[in-house]
Amino acid sequence: MVGRAAWVLPPGAVGDPWLERFDLDAEPEVGAALLRAAHEALGGPRLYYASMPAHWRRRPEVLAVIKAPMAAARLAGLVERGSG
Repeated sequence: MVGRAAWVLPPGAVGDPWLERFDLDAEPEVGAALLRAAHEALGGPRLYYASMPAHWRRRPEVLAVIKAPMAAARLAGLVERGSG
């Protein structure tokens, strides 16, 4: 396995599912292709929520884990929003 992604829509929720989990153990281009194919099957890009620990941008151990998935998300057209 080089990557996995999971979209969720809890029971009783209204709206479209959102990408809640995205793990990648490959190059960002591979992850971007996975996201693009899934978005095509779902009818277009969906919201992406990334839960990060406090001050994640200043923590090398966190950045090492999320660097490839975040790059893949950007390559697939997802936009980072919020503060860290």
